[in-house]
Amino acid sequence: REAQIPLYILNDPRSWGSQTHSTLEDALVDLRKTVSDNVIQNALALREGSAFERGRFVGQLEKEMAWQAYDAARKTRDALMDARRRLRMDKVEDWGGLTEEQLRAK
Repeated sequence: REAQIPLYILNDPRSWGSQTHSTLEDALVDLRKTVSDNVIQNALALREGSAFERGRFVGQLEKEMAWQAYDAARKTRDALMDARRRLRMDKVEDWGGLTEEQLRAK
């Protein structure tokens, strides 16, 4: 019962549905198929999980991607502001208006 395997009946003249077989070999073929189906169903249930678990995983994945995009945008914005600040501080003087003596002094 715990393995969800139906009871197979051998050599019973009464009709029990699809579980009635004339020989043990016939019953074993159906038993093997039932066990195999149960193993596959359980493996898929373990691997795929429930719809709730899949939805939760997708939600976590979306949230993680949103955080990564936010972090990349923040780093880009910070780098741009640093570059602007450096340009303002490192601004080169215009020496075009200086006289020859002033150029020599510099």
